[in-house]
Amino acid sequence: MSIQSFIYVLCFVLFALLQTRETFVFGAQGITYLEIGANNGAWTVSKMKDATTALKTTCFMFEPQPHLFSQLSAIATSYNCSVVTRPAWTHEAEMEFHVHQDDVASSLIPGLLSKKNDTSKPKTFNVPTIDLALWISKNVDPKDFVHVRMDIEGAEYMVLRRLIVTGVACKYFNVLEVEFHALHTKSNYAMRPADVVLPWILRGCGMKVLHAAYYPKELYDMTGDSPCNECELLKTILPNTPGGQGEKLVNEAYP
Repeated sequence: MSIQSFIYVLCFVLFALLQTRETFVFGAQGITYLEIGANNGAWTVSKMKDATTALKTTCFMFEPQPHLFSQLSAIATSYNCSVVTRPAWTHEAEMEFHVHQDDVASSLIPGLLSKKNDTSKPKTFNVPTIDLALWISKNVDPKDFVHVRMDIEGAEYMVLRRLIVTGVACKYFNVLEVEFHALHTKSNYAMRPADVVLPWILRGCGMKVLHAAYYPKELYDMTGDSPCNECELLKTILPNTPGGQGEKLVNEAYP
């Protein structure tokens, strides 16, 4: 291969890399981790432990449960991160926040935590929400490599829609890990197709999307979801958009 041909190929490859916000840190001026629904912050800790020292790395943990604040504050101190003690939503408001008695989940969505044969009632308290799209536009540098993990127990559909329509998701995100909860409460049943469609749309921006959906029939009574049970489309991945990649971490769709 001649030098001229080599330079041409190299330029072509570099151009291709620059067309996607995928998993390439090349060209980023820093790395930002956002854990939306941080709980105990374990994901953030794992990422910060493995973070490269070549780039400035920042992390933010969103978690509104007061009993977790001290643990998250200790993590923030260790890794020079920040804790946001308000739940992510589409706008700022005062809303009820629901916490299951066994402390395995929490959500802005009422009824989400009621599993089949579970008679316990969640604890509820009022919290001020945060407009996540607006917050990101004010606090995150789009030149950074931005890796987001979102596990907000059913609120993800409304939050992701706002991130898409405002352009924030495509402008800022390189990698998105999201867990979907369409079948965890009847009020979210209609969102089941979004488990497939939202990642497909977001991959069109060139980001990598990893999504999980865990719907075991022994835990959730999904008899009202029979139309979705017959739809094979909802048990697979839509074809990847050119430049975008993604996969399902888990897919145990009912039944």
